[in-house]
This record gives sequence, C-alpha cells and structure tokens, in this order.
Amino acid sequence: MRCSVAVLEDAGEVSMSSGSSLQTALMHEQPYASGGERAGLLESEAVGSDRRASTRPPADRYNSVYMIMFLQGMGMLFGWNMFITAVVYFQSRLEGSRWHDCVENYVTFAFQVCNVGVQLLLTAWPLDVVFPMLCVNTLVFAACLALVYVHISVDLFFALTIACAMMAGITCAGVSAGVYGIGGTLPPSHTQAVMSGQALGGVVVAVSSVLFGFLPPTPEGKQEAAAGYFIVAVVVLVACTATIVVLPSVPFMACVAVHYPQLDNWSIIHTCMHDHHQHRQTSQK
Repeated sequence: MRCSVAVLEDAGEVSMSSGSSLQTALMHEQPYASGGERAGLLESEAVGSDRRASTRPPADRYNSVYMIMFLQGMGMLFGWNMFITAVVYFQSRLEGSRWHDCVENYVTFAFQVCNVGVQLLLTAWPLDVVFPMLCVNTLVFAACLALVYVHISVDLFFALTIACAMMAGITCAGVSAGVYGIGGTLPPSHTQAVMSGQALGGVVVAVSSVLFGFLPPTPEGKQEAAAGYFIVAVVVLVACTATIVVLPSVPFMACVAVHYPQLDNWSIIHTCMHDHHQHRQTSQK
C-alpha cells in the first residue's frame, strides 16, 4: 500500500519540493507577512514534507538486500577466477600435446572475446538475463567439475575446455550486466556492496589457491585441487542463483521495483540520498 501511494505521488515530488523551497524563501523575504499567510505557508510545507516522506522505501531489514548484492558481486566473476587458477591442472591434462604450453592463452582469449562481445550486445539491447545466466554459469562449472573425473582424448578435452571458457565468458557478461543494472536502482551503499563482494571473491580464490597448493604436485594432487576449485565455484554460484530468486520478494526491493517503472535510476537514488541526509540531520540534532 505504501509503495502504491508513493508511485502515484512520484510525478509531483519534484514540483512539490521546489514549491516548498520557494515558500520557505518567500517567508524569509516577507518578514511582515500576516499570521494567516505564515500559517498557510507552513501548512503547505508540512504537506509537501509528508508527501515526500511517503516516497521513502521501507528499511532494508537485517541488511538483507545489501547482503544479497554483496553475494552477487562475489559470484560475478568467481567461477572464472577459479577456472583460470586451475590452469596448472589443464596443463597436466594436456601434457605432451601441442596445447600444453599455450592453453592459458587460448582459454583467456576465448573467455575475453565472448565476454566483451556479450557486454556490447547487452549495452545495445538491454535484457534482464541475470537469472538464466547464473543458472547456465553454474552448469558450466558443474561440467568442468565432471570433466576432472572423465578420461577422454587430449584433443577432445582441450575442445571442451575452450567451450567451457567461452560459455563462462558469455554468462559472466550477462551476470555482470544484470547485477549492475539492479544495483543502479538501489542506494549507493548497495552498489558498494557489489564492489566489496567482488573484492572478497578475489580473496577467497587466493586463499583457495594457497590451501589447495599444499596438495602433492602429482597428477592425482592436481586433479583433486582442480576439483576443489570447481566445487567451491559451484557452491558460490548456487548460492547466488538462490538469492537472486528471493531478491524481488524482499520488501525493500519490492518497493523499489514499484518505483522503477515511473522513475529513472537517478530519481530513485536522489530520493534515497535525500532521506539519508534528512536522517543524518535529525540524528545530529
């Protein structure tokens, strides 16, 4: 109910805000105004404040939306970071082939070309693809995990590895565009959560690399290390997929979604920043 009222009143918010400021200025410029005129100006300003207050989204209870966006930032490139960290395993599987020394270059090239291409396409034709891309991304790294225990020819293994890298590039681009698109409709603190999640994801990958590095440098040890990388990646991506499904039902996000069709991103951010500024002024008093 509160969100519906807020949407109906959004169109008049800017004019009401300007009107309240103008009325306040007129009060200062007309010190000899009668008591009735002053009362009318004060009443108009109070009505404007009440209507602006109705545009405030509900509080992010338990910081649930913040934590979900943090997790989405963590999973944005998490799978790819794990993928490229397991390059030693790929080299061990390609031992003695012409792909052994250059597998990292091929994998990186395949990922980046697909990633940049999809980013350009989504820039030209924006689509809400974050959920299907997360699902496919999870399946890609589940396939990588399965390949660890499947014995196939060297050439087929290399082809499947490149295919996984290409699919990872496509899906990571869709996830990144979708998560940043959602973050753009939220207060700046929630966009910062995405960036912080990316940073933590890098730390987790680095720590995993150190821990799995204690495994013996044998083919079996490299195989177990690669399996560990992909298991961690799948777990994180499953968590990201589950929470992105829950996100629209969170009251804070549901209210923003109601605002979104009639307000651009800047208007939503301006409203949230205005409320934050008012709250700080009240706290200081």
